[in-house]
Amino acid sequence: MIYVLIVLVLLSIIPIIISYKKNCKKIMYLILAFDFSFALAVLAYYWVPSEEYDLSRYYTWMDNMRIFKGDILIDYLFFSRGEPLTMGYFYLVALTNNYSLLPFLPTLIGYFIMFYIIIDYCQLKKYSNKMTIFLILIFIALFKYIFLVSGIRSTLAMILCVLALYKEFIKNNNRWYIKLLYFLALGIHNGIIALIFIRLLINFKRILRMKVKTIVIYIVILIIIALIFLVILSEQIEFLNMIKQKIMYYIEIETVISLQYFYRCAQLILSAYMLFLVWKNKIYDEKYTENMKKYYKFIQTLIIMCFLVFVYYDIWIRYLDFILFMELPIIADLLTSYKDKKNKEYLLLLVMLTVFIVGGIRIQIPIFADMEFVLK
Repeated sequence: MIYVLIVLVLLSIIPIIISYKKNCKKIMYLILAFDFSFALAVLAYYWVPSEEYDLSRYYTWMDNMRIFKGDILIDYLFFSRGEPLTMGYFYLVALTNNYSLLPFLPTLIGYFIMFYIIIDYCQLKKYSNKMTIFLILIFIALFKYIFLVSGIRSTLAMILCVLALYKEFIKNNNRWYIKLLYFLALGIHNGIIALIFIRLLINFKRILRMKVKTIVIYIVILIIIALIFLVILSEQIEFLNMIKQKIMYYIEIETVISLQYFYRCAQLILSAYMLFLVWKNKIYDEKYTENMKKYYKFIQTLIIMCFLVFVYYDIWIRYLDFILFMELPIIADLLTSYKDKKNKEYLLLLVMLTVFIVGGIRIQIPIFADMEFVLK
């Protein structure tokens, strides 16, 4: 796989030079983004997970898939977890007997999609190269590499959801295959159902004019109603029963108070603060289209839901990276809205983002140091 990476980089040199000379920055950036994503995927390919990581558990699942036959195999793949696309992918990898492919493809796809969104949005808005690089740096620093490489399911599903929302509300693409991305994401991880619920909620135009206090009241009522239905129908519908069991499992997990816990809490607060600044600086009212307002309201609604279940760390932490993914275009809009670069509010925001970038890198370094890589 290393040789493939070397060949890929060498083949990329000429297209990059041509793109640079013809001033096709987007193509040049995308080629570089693919090469970097491929390099990260190669790292995932050679990683040997210890038993504490989800990836090690997935390898056990694939061992089972190779043993099971007939109806038992079909039930295991399509009904045991309610995630048929994930289990189908696991089964195909199991057939190759090359388990290293399992983290390779999701890492390549996940990182490239996020790089594409950053590059495409900055080109769409004609933001500077510095802004593009700064957003990529925020993403790489704050998003933990291990979450996609080991967790695979939830992170890849969320990235597909972000792509669907980006295409639908920022690129104004409402074609059927964009809608299909939501169902693909749900087939990869059933936790996406909460995000699909918010997507349906922001369809109501009334929510675009609602104040935060009103949205909180509505969300609390809807959560209570949803939980009641979940309790009543979970005995009859297996999919709902699995969701109920997952919620109960996450609620019962005891939160470990650590430096990383405070860092993540601060990240959630910063995300909310940046949305407030977008509203305060009248970007929401004066510059955003109706579709972009829906995109903003999606993030706002999810952040409110995270604060409502704030005491259950293991529930809201799973959506924090999704908020980061979605908020990258918002961060670019906010930073470029300040004409006076000596503005105290702008400087404070820049300092906070820089601190989080440094903190994110500081958290990631020990994780990379503990990862064991073996050439095959």
